[in-house]
Amino acid sequence: MYSDWEQALVRITQEAMANSLKHASARRFEVVLQFEEKGLTLQLRDDGVGFVKAAENTGEVTATSSGLGIPGMEERCRALGGKLSIVSQAGKGTAIQVIAPASTCRRRWFW
Repeated sequence: MYSDWEQALVRITQEAMANSLKHASARRFEVVLQFEEKGLTLQLRDDGVGFVKAAENTGEVTATSSGLGIPGMEERCRALGGKLSIVSQAGKGTAIQVIAPASTCRRRWFW
């Protein structure tokens, strides 16, 4: 049986990869999962086209600024006491970071 965090991390990774394939024309997608004392950190990065927040032409986005499944990813994190952040710039790809505090997740080895 998988924990709520394990399920959330898999779903978030799937959504990010689907967005990367469908929208970003990425050639590379990187997944880094780190266990630390403060908790767990998941970093997802692609080298795709990136995207720009429509309301502002700053090149940086917040997790709720697009309709690419990002609000669902953010809600999964928030419901479990975690945090999701996204940085994207047109032409420079997208980076997503998920932080799961140690108080809400447990370290478990899969190998």
